[in-house]
Amino acid sequence: MFVILYYLLLGGLTPPASAFSLKQYSYGMKEYRRGSHSVFQLHIHMVWCTKYRKKVLEKDVGNRLRELSRQICSDMGVEILSGKVLTHHVPYLLLNN
Repeated sequence: MFVILYYLLLGGLTPPASAFSLKQYSYGMKEYRRGSHSVFQLHIHMVWCTKYRKKVLEKDVGNRLRELSRQICSDMGVEILSGKVLTHHVPYLLLNN
């Protein structure tokens, strides 16, 4: 943290990428991320619902939503562990990488 503040005080110089990096460790079957004072693995359970639970996520709309979800998650570095597009909601289990 001091490294980042030091670079900011020097007039906005860009700190090296190593100042922001988090290391990944593998203990048995699980992989944990490690910061300077923490070890964590973040799972997110998210349910996306349509307004009034209207059944609009059928056929082409559901397929397009599935494609967009995969694209957005890959762009953000999030792994979809499970998910299913139903007619009125989409439950996801996400893993932050």
